Amino acid sequence: MASEIKVDTIVNSSGDEDSGFDLSTNDVVKVKTANNERLRIDASGNLLVGKTSASGSTVGGEIRSDGRVLAVVDDNFAGFFARKSADGEIVRFLKDTTTVGQINSKDGDLTVGTGDTGLRFIDGSEAISPHNLSTNSGRDNAIDLGTSGARFNNLYLSGGVYVGGTGSANKFSDYEEGTWTPTLIDGAGSSRTVSGADGRYTKIGNVVHAEFTISKNETGGSGGNLNIGGLPFTSSNTGSPAFNNGGMWADEGGPSTNQGDSVGIIYLPKNVTYLLGLKTTNNAQQADHRYFRYEQITNSRGVSGAFTYKTDS
Repeated sequence: MASEIKVDTIVNSSGDEDSGFDLSTNDVVKVKTANNERLRIDASGNLLVGKTSASGSTVGGEIRSDGRVLAVVDDNFAGFFARKSADGEIVRFLKDTTTVGQINSKDGDLTVGTGDTGLRFIDGSEAISPHNLSTNSGRDNAIDLGTSGARFNNLYLSGGVYVGGTGSANKFSDYEEGTWTPTLIDGAGSSRTVSGADGRYTKIGNVVHAEFTISKNETGGSGGNLNIGGLPFTSSNTGSPAFNNGGMWADEGGPSTNQGDSVGIIYLPKNVTYLLGLKTTNNAQQADHRYFRYEQITNSRGVSGAFTYKTDS
């Protein structure tokens, strides 16, 4: 009796000669159906399905002899994992014998993470929430985003941030820095010629901190209360009837003309884009000296101030 049988192909006995094992190539085992190769074990011990050589760019599946599994498809998904019945773990990832991460299902949503630190992607409410993978449940007020030694960089938001609570009073909705151009308005409400007009602001939520400097650059204009116009945001139309804070200084000539400068606080009425300067006066000065006056500002001399107010913007 012979000790071995040498053949190039093995087929079934019913006469289906185009399906079976093809052993015609040294060190390669091929499996064919309908005269087409479906899978092979190559000389390196790799199991190949739908392809004839190991390649990460060729369509087909591979279980390589070193343990790697590859799936390459054209215009379709490359892997399908399904868990039937109850929610829970679908895929587990290990380093050696220790679990380092997993993918779960939760009420129709995907959850991903490791141990008690993960994320749930909730398409029903269009949200991403912190999740405990070990218990497959939400984890409130326990997971940080970044660490002191590994911080994220920029955060781009179109809405607001709730800090320290979830109520409307805890919502931080806006921060911006910018410039604005102050104008000098005389007692008749006319904008006058100026030089060196410069304004800057920082807006945090509905609170605006602004500062300005401006110099009168003409001798004309009508006397009366001096207004600084062009505020970057309209003052709030709710709450207090006016905003009194900050400081304003007007150079009315100083040592060169032996005239005193004006120093006072800034006054903003509701729902306006201008401010006035308010000074300390006695009873006899109320009519003409309570507010900073346009005619008291010397040509080429400056007016400056810094103040904080609220806006509905």
